[in-house]
Order: sequence, then structure tokens, then C-alpha cells
Amino acid sequence: MKFLEFIQSIFVPQYMVKRKGMNIFLSLFILLLLSTLMALPMINYFSKDRYNLLDDSLNLKVFNYVVNKGDVNGAFTEEEMATYNMTYFDDFKAFDVKANKNGIYVPEDSAIENGKEYVFKSYVPVTGDDGNISKYETYYIHIVVDEYDAKLDEEPTYSIQNVFCKYKREEDGTFHHFLVAIYNDGIIFSLSDQTGDAVSLYYNKSTQIYFDEAEDMTYVSHALSDLFYRVYITQASRRTFLYVFLFPVLLCWIFSLVMKGASPLVKAKEFIAVGVIASITCVCACLIASFISMKMCSLAFQYYPFLFVGYYLVCIILINRRARLTMMNETTGIKEVR
Repeated sequence: MKFLEFIQSIFVPQYMVKRKGMNIFLSLFILLLLSTLMALPMINYFSKDRYNLLDDSLNLKVFNYVVNKGDVNGAFTEEEMATYNMTYFDDFKAFDVKANKNGIYVPEDSAIENGKEYVFKSYVPVTGDDGNISKYETYYIHIVVDEYDAKLDEEPTYSIQNVFCKYKREEDGTFHHFLVAIYNDGIIFSLSDQTGDAVSLYYNKSTQIYFDEAEDMTYVSHALSDLFYRVYITQASRRTFLYVFLFPVLLCWIFSLVMKGASPLVKAKEFIAVGVIASITCVCACLIASFISMKMCSLAFQYYPFLFVGYYLVCIILINRRARLTMMNETTGIKEVR
């Protein structure tokens, strides 16, 4: 019987008032735990399929079609060679560049020039409605190795704003230039003509980029995906902390001010306690939806605040209604039927 009452106090709104006396520190701890659980499905999906996901969202598939020595399709034109420092990946690979959390390593006999753009051509096939290749799109990948030390030098050798940003978008809104600027503390990746769109990707213990180990430029796209994975984990954790922890606490506190004296819940910690119990149901529902598909997981992740607000309102309304019925029954002498 006690177990049934416990389940009712967790999942049945009218009975949640029984948990209003929950210690505030326990309430906050539960919310923190729920925010961590909420982030896990999205992190798991991204971890397993990050290469395909980023290929689509950032167009990293461009790296899979880089022109190399001996390729007939997409050979360098005279105009390209006059405009850019066109490079084959095999030649760049011979520079033996390595980068990790300890910084950049380049052998003393390496021919690479510090801060210089090395431009790779990507000749990407575009398929028509019939499944056959209808045309090719040309992209340019700019790789720069800059060994400047941010602690000693005032400015990097390679200036993204003054050099890379001169490449503008096409008339159709597409941008056919990618930048991979390799610095001692991380990589700056950009596919935009605006410096504000550049993304800083910092090395860590498990991520590195060793060009001598690469078979082709697909290795570079995978290395970027691995670095983006760390950024994504941080963003997902911050977002769920905001949605599942900070937002409910703030909302419950506002309710405690607005409904003061008009509810069986009196103190702010009592409103928060009910909010915590409501959060358990909402998070459980989202986790169940997350097992169905990544799309459902993404929707649950995106619309969680609306789900919580709606369910919390229902809980408060039902708790107040039950309190009013109880007072009426006590006044008239009628026993409440459960």
C-alpha cells in the first residue's frame, strides 16, 4: 500500500502535494541528475553517427572528393593555379604535420611554410532525380598551419579576417570555400565569409590530427567531427542544464510569488518540490520517446520547456482543486471518496 502511495505521489498530480516538504537541496540534486539524464540520448546518437550528421549539416562530405594526383576529373585549371596555391593532398601529407593538445609538431626538414594557405580542390558530383550524376560542384579547402604562440605573439601569422574573408558567397547563397586553420591550441574551422561564423575547436587528450597517418582528406573531416563532438557534448549539457534545471527552478519560484496565499503550497521550496516531481514524469516521457528514433529524441530535446510548463500547470491546477474539494468536504462533513 505504501508503495502504491509512493507511485501516486510521483506520477499522479493530485497526490504530488505529499512531496511538498522535500528538502530544497535534495530537490536541486534531483533536478541536476535529471538534466544529466536528459542529455545522454542526444550525446549517444551524435557519438554513434557524428560523421554522417556533420557531413549533412556542415557539408563535410566535400572532403571526400578532394582531387589528388592522377585524378582525371577536376584537374587544376590555369586560372585556379594563378589564383590559389593549389596543392595535392599527397604533397601536403609529405610535410608530416602533427597537432594535438601539446601543440603543433613539424619536422625541421619539412618544406611547409608557416602561415601559408594550401588550397585543395574538391570536385563534388551532384546526382539528378534519375540517380545519375548531372553535374559537378567545385569547392576549395584552405588549410593553414600557423605555429604562432598566443602567449608571445600579438597576432597570428595568418589573419582569417584579412585573408580568408575575401572569399565571398555565391549568388545563390552557397559558400564554396572551407577553412581549416591549425594553431597550437586548436583548429579554427569556417565555411563562411563572416569571422563570427568561425568555430574554434580545441584539442584534448583523445583528439589529434596527424596528417602522415591519413590515406585521404576524409581523415581530416573525421578529425573535425571528433573535435566537434566535444563541442556538441558541452552544448548539449549546457542546454539541458538550462531547460531541466534553471528554467524549472525559476518558473516554480515565480509561481510561488504569483500564487502566494491561493494554494496549499506556501513556500517557494514547496513549489520547487512539486516542480521536481513533475520533471521526473516529463524527463521519463522524453527518454522513452528518445528510444524510438533520433528525430523523436531531437523533438523531445527541443520542446521540453513547453512540455514541462504544460504539465506543471496541470499539476498545480489539480493540486489546488483537490485542496478546495477537501476544504468543502470538511465544512459539509462529507467524506472524500478516493
